[in-house]
Amino acid sequence: KKYGWEHQKYQKFRRIHPFSAASLSGVLGGQTVLFAKSTIELLKASAQGDQQLTKVGTYGIAGAMVFFIFGQIHWLARALQHFDAMYCVPVFQGFFISVSIVGGGVYFHEFEVMSKRELIGFGCGVGCTLIG
Repeated sequence: KKYGWEHQKYQKFRRIHPFSAASLSGVLGGQTVLFAKSTIELLKASAQGDQQLTKVGTYGIAGAMVFFIFGQIHWLARALQHFDAMYCVPVFQGFFISVSIVGGGVYFHEFEVMSKRELIGFGCGVGCTLIG
């Protein structure tokens, strides 16, 4: 017996699948930005004389970047293949922007040097960007 999009058992998942695929793609995309920045920083350090290309971690970070790039593309393509682009693209962008900002800020300790006033302004700016 085959199940499909119109099957009764699928109906309870019908609303969360578009959100899940688009948001997963956005989260993976945010991680792509984080690992790309890390990869570039390692290459920059190597170019300045602090050799990073002999360390296993460098290749792990570069490999993670490639993994997240393909994961982002795969899940975004699946979302656009099966669901409405007018819904999927904004969900993807919202998650992509949010995860990129928060992930970078935490990982690179960017929030630690901000004053309370700067954090409030930053939060307002991110909120305005996400609201549109």
